[in-house]
Amino acid sequence: MSEYIKEDAIWAKDVLVCRQIVQKINEFGVNDNQRMKIIELIGLELERREDSVSIVETVKRLTESKESENNQKRIIT
Repeated sequence: MSEYIKEDAIWAKDVLVCRQIVQKINEFGVNDNQRMKIIELIGLELERREDSVSIVETVKRLTESKESENNQKRIIT
């Protein structure tokens, strides 16, 4: 078996495991806010600090943006 085929098989197996984990999370019936928190918490577990900081900052920016939109919708004029 060529090296590329072995690498593809390993990659496919890794992706399958990731999809199974996501499926289990979704079985809990989580909402979007909970998904974002899960992504943030997983981001904190990454070994590469730069990746971790980037993910956490992105989640916070998106969450704050959504909260701002929700607050604007609540204002009665």
